[in-house]
Parts: sequence; structure tokens; C-alpha cells
Amino acid sequence: MIFHFHYQWDESDLKQRNIIAIDEHMTILSALICRSDLDANLALRNHLNTAKQSMINSIKQSESLAH
Repeated sequence: MIFHFHYQWDESDLKQRNIIAIDEHMTILSALICRSDLDANLALRNHLNTAKQSMINSIKQSESLAH
């Protein structure tokens, strides 16, 4: 499902979203390397929330363009 939506997202802010995603991935990996389960879990939840919000924003924008 995420794969399907990925290709429908508005790409106007793609570069900024990618920068944020890379930073979030690095935070997750750093926590895993440090064996900090709590920090890794929090970083992963933050990343998933960011991705969810990006998808919601894209869907809303697609819907507004369709009307």
C-alpha cells in the first residue's frame, strides 16, 4: 500500500522530504548501533509519523486538485 501511494505523492517538496527521511533514518541507525532500544523505538515512531503526515498531506492535495 505504501508503495502504491509513494508514486502518487506530490513531488514539489520531494527534496526536502528526502532530506528529512535521510536524517530520520540516520537517527534510527545510530540508536540501533548504540543498542539503545528506547531511542531507536522513538526515532522509528517519529519517522513513521512523518511519513504518515506526508502521505495525508499528499492525499489532501490530490483531492483538492481533483475538485
